[in-house]
Amino acid sequence: MPALLALADALREDLQQRDAEQWTARHGTTWQILTRDILPRFSPAQHAAAAQRKPLLPLDLLDGPKESP
Repeated sequence: MPALLALADALREDLQQRDAEQWTARHGTTWQILTRDILPRFSPAQHAAAAQRKPLLPLDLLDGPKESP
């Protein structure tokens, strides 16, 4: 769950860097699944505990594996 919260943070930050249409095209489905389907399954206590252990995640993880040059 810490990584899920970190992903939500990274998505919010990315929204500040893009216009809403670009962001929605790129991350809208992920955001909906994360915020409507996954995160609500956890209790407030679980959210609080996970927030203390959030890693930093780059959003390029969502683009899948990269080939080495």
